[in-house]
Amino acid sequence: KIIALGAPRMDPFVRKVNNPKPKTGSRKKVLFFTFLFHSEPSLPLYPFFRDYHLTITELALENPDIDFIIKSKPNYVRSWTRISKLVWSEVGLDIVNIPNITVRDGENPHDLIFESDVVCAFNSTTMLETGVTAKPVIVPYFGELRDARYNDQILFRETLPRAFDVAATKEEFKALIIQRLNDPVVDDAAMSARRGLFEKYCSDLEGTATERYISLMKQIVADGASGDIEGRQ
Repeated sequence: KIIALGAPRMDPFVRKVNNPKPKTGSRKKVLFFTFLFHSEPSLPLYPFFRDYHLTITELALENPDIDFIIKSKPNYVRSWTRISKLVWSEVGLDIVNIPNITVRDGENPHDLIFESDVVCAFNSTTMLETGVTAKPVIVPYFGELRDARYNDQILFRETLPRAFDVAATKEEFKALIIQRLNDPVVDDAAMSARRGLFEKYCSDLEGTATERYISLMKQIVADGASGDIEGRQ
């Protein structure tokens, strides 16, 4: 029998969500979670990867008063670095020369979410995690990615428009980021959809998953000692 009582690793995050602290610092910040999704230059979705990353540098150059943070996963950071460098080199850019862009692949993603004003992500539970913080979440969904052959590979595809801002073009993606920096309010309907997604795919919103598992294990041990374990369903 399998019993799912939530994800203990989410407990500290949920407690912070339920007891938010004021954001420090006056500069606005946009967080981009990276991805690898058929992204090699020889594959059909390289243009989608390219346009996502070119959006970062274009916005950074156009808005020097805004900080842009890139978060890559440790398990594919080398591949991401290789392909993203190719993207930027094709337009004569090196992000080390753009002072308001930082790559922070070694940091806790939850800390970066709380630090940021707007978050951009694709095909990741970071969309759901950011969602319950009531921050704007912008999901890029444009170009070749809209081909029906990828539908089954896109996480939460049917629910995306109800919970998040979905960009249908690269131009809309750029515009939404600036728009949501200036208007970050998330309406009640979207928040309801976000909470539902988080509770379904991540954990409960009380931050008590660890306590629930400990309680269950204690009960199982007690039932086993009393000979009643067969009777539990």
